[in-house]
Amino acid sequence: MKRARILLLGFLILGACGSTYGMLKPEAEIPRMRALGESFDALDKPTARLETKEQGGPDVTLYLLECNPDKTREVIVFVHGVMSDRRTWRYVAGALGDGHTLWLLDLPGCGRSDKPDPGSVSEEFYAPTALARRVALALRERLKTAPPDTRLTVVGHSLGSMILVRLLGDLGIQADFPDVLERIDGAVLLTPVDVVMSLRDPDFEKMAAYPVFLVKIAQRTGILKESVAKAVWEGTAEPDKVPREEADRLIEILSDSETLKPGQAMIRLAVPLDKDGNLDWRRAENLEGVYANIRVPCLILWGARDKSFSKNMGYKVQALIPDAKLCVLAESMHSLPSTRP
Repeated sequence: MKRARILLLGFLILGACGSTYGMLKPEAEIPRMRALGESFDALDKPTARLETKEQGGPDVTLYLLECNPDKTREVIVFVHGVMSDRRTWRYVAGALGDGHTLWLLDLPGCGRSDKPDPGSVSEEFYAPTALARRVALALRERLKTAPPDTRLTVVGHSLGSMILVRLLGDLGIQADFPDVLERIDGAVLLTPVDVVMSLRDPDFEKMAAYPVFLVKIAQRTGILKESVAKAVWEGTAEPDKVPREEADRLIEILSDSETLKPGQAMIRLAVPLDKDGNLDWRRAENLEGVYANIRVPCLILWGARDKSFSKNMGYKVQALIPDAKLCVLAESMHSLPSTRP
């Protein structure tokens, strides 16, 4: 109960810091974002529901939004990060225009995909390796109806990039999904967070610890809206160019226990911890060995001003992944899809 009071006090402090939400401009008032949003809205976007069946786990249906299906045989697959969904790629997809075929996937527990309660599934269900297997299962299902010469480039952000690293480098996944991996020609990894993190991001830790009832109180009092808006505002070098809709999307995710609890589980399981909540170095170092198994070219993108995860981590990941290149984006922070589309 004491911890809940402390968390509530934190929400109240954040909520008392002014009306940041009102300072965020709607998409329609930011010319570049309005143009990208209109470009995305104009794309042909059929949907698919992909059944994934994993031995020893529940059957889970994943939602896939397809942009310009069959436009080309070279498909770009997008995997979002934590507390997010396929909508994080709205402006990136708009920037790519109608010349590409894009697959925007909702991870389990996110968007329009099935959302098993973390308490009803195995402890590792929302861990990066298990999520990578679900992505592989979804891609296998979708490729069944794709032309046989379809080639894939996979793109991820933050936790999505961690998942793709497991997809490409985990030996068990390589053994079980050779038919999927042989279709992948390369990867673009936006901030692929290193699994060896002795110091974890405090904002993510706080988000993982908020009780559902406390989030509901914050939502009803308006504190949640202001807290999220402040996080969005401070998460970019050019806050006047970030659409208010980005805050609205995160508020929606945090306000729904069906998406909040899976997101919190993903944060807790992103790195292996011991019973005291400290980094389990042995397990982390074993997972770090996955990097060396990746066999496709990787482009790593990192924001030079990322406050959550230092660009130094990017140099380390680049050094450990064979045939990887790193591009550090000046005047950029963590939320690259919405700030540097």
